[in-house]
Amino acid sequence: VYEGDTSPVADTGLTSDVEVFYAIYSITAGNEYSTPIIVSATPNRIIVSEEDFEGTPTWLNQSVNGTDPGWDTSGGDADISGFGETTSENHYLVSPAFDFSTATGVEFDFEYSERFNGPDLKILYSTDYSGSGDPEANGTWTEIPFTFADTSTDFNFSAITAGNVALPAALEGVPSAYLAFQYTTD
Repeated sequence: VYEGDTSPVADTGLTSDVEVFYAIYSITAGNEYSTPIIVSATPNRIIVSEEDFEGTPTWLNQSVNGTDPGWDTSGGDADISGFGETTSENHYLVSPAFDFSTATGVEFDFEYSERFNGPDLKILYSTDYSGSGDPEANGTWTEIPFTFADTSTDFNFSAITAGNVALPAALEGVPSAYLAFQYTTD
C-alpha cells in the first residue's frame, strides 16, 4: 500500500465489513527487512440516516393520484396496499434530503416483504425535488435499477428480504438529493 516515511497513511477504496491485513516493517539502504509487525483492521460502514418508522418518521408519503391514502408509516414500518382500489394509484415514500457532497460509494440498505401480484416498487432519486408536495410536479426522478424478489402470489407475506442498492455515481458530490419508493397499481 505504501512505502515512505510519511505518517499517517490513508488506505482508501476499502470494502465495509471486510478485514484487511497490513505488514509493517523497516528496510535498510542495503534492502534488509526487519521482522514485520502484522496488524488487521475491519472498516465499518458509516450510517448517514436510519429510519425505523417509530414516532415521527422522516420519510413521508406523497401522493400523485388515487383514492387510497398511500403509505402508512404509523406501525413501525411503511405499508401500502392497492387492494380493492378501482382507480390507478401512484404514491411515493420520499426520504428527507441527503447531503452527498463528500460521499462516494454510497449504498442504500432496506428490508421489504410483499404479497399478491402487481407492479413492483421502484426506487428513485431526485436532485431537484422541492422537498414537499407532488413529487412528479415538483421534481425530476430517475429510477435506480433493482429487482424485487416477487415470491408471494397470495394472501401470505413473503419472507422479509434485505435490499441493497449501490447509489449511482451521479449522486456523488450532490449537496441535496432525495430517495423514494414509488408504488403504483394497474
